[in-house]
Amino acid sequence: MRFKHLSALVPFVLTVPLLVFSVSALGYDQDTHYYLTFYLALETGCWDWWESWVIASADWSQDLNHTTVSEKSVLQVMKSLLGKRPDVPNQRNWHAFVERGREEERSNRQQELWERVERESDQSKQLVHLGQLLHFVQDSFAHSNYEPGLGHGLATILGNDPDALHNKRREMRMVRTTTEFLLQTCDQLGRTHEMVASIERRAEPLMDRLIRPSPSGWRFSSREADSAIVRENIQTLGQAVEEHSIPPCWVTIVGSWDNEWVRRQGLIPSPIQIEYDGNGEPANLEAVRDYIDDVRSSVQNCNEEGLERLYRRTARVYQPILLDKTTDWRVPLGILIWIIALVAF
Repeated sequence: MRFKHLSALVPFVLTVPLLVFSVSALGYDQDTHYYLTFYLALETGCWDWWESWVIASADWSQDLNHTTVSEKSVLQVMKSLLGKRPDVPNQRNWHAFVERGREEERSNRQQELWERVERESDQSKQLVHLGQLLHFVQDSFAHSNYEPGLGHGLATILGNDPDALHNKRREMRMVRTTTEFLLQTCDQLGRTHEMVASIERRAEPLMDRLIRPSPSGWRFSSREADSAIVRENIQTLGQAVEEHSIPPCWVTIVGSWDNEWVRRQGLIPSPIQIEYDGNGEPANLEAVRDYIDDVRSSVQNCNEEGLERLYRRTARVYQPILLDKTTDWRVPLGILIWIIALVAF
């Protein structure tokens, strides 16, 4: 009888690695991939509020879609531990993981993503491709010492999370490289912009406020503390955009809402989840365009009721604006397997 009861726990135990490795799937966090990217796009003087929203949303959406998110396969982790080459195309193509000695693969993929931005004639789609490139570029700093398969899962759990903003030299290099690609794309469009050095100089005091001396606490015991740091960083970045040309009525409308999360994130809107197909191409781009046009119209007309209907109710901590309903199947599937096992045994 004892073994029957214990056997019911086996499926539950087997679902734990899925949840554990889901913690290690990200490269940097939402404060970097979305809010800092939004801020830097505005800092260039090239991209307006709405374009910055698309670029930053496309960046963060790499970690939201099953077609682009870093794989969380225990089997592939075991392959890497056994010295075999794991089959993790998303980690390689979208999150800058490469084996030691094969760093040229990272450089080659970065060049491919840049050329993809260059040759795109649809401007909205080009903004999305630029955001995807920036995600890879930013991850190349966070993941430079970690290989595909296991990634930085163990390091994250043990409190040495490379996705946290903690190394000023590394983070300033990341800021500079992100800015350089923003400006290269701007040059391609023939627009005027600020210089890299001036953007970097203005960003440095802000980065001093965002960077913590240690990467993370032990992930399971300090998850809420780590989340609190990210939320604080988001609020800091939201306040930093006050120096820029904010759309008419945005400050007065959003600032008047009795919504704690809106106040926490300052003036930067919540990210929009951009859906990516199996090739990493935006699948809901028309919906994103229409949504932004509707929000822009409400803001420019100072239509508080219209903006509330479109935006306010979707503003939640760590949750993007969903234009299509999506479900992460891993958690409900694990719970279902566990329930079935309890009934069966």
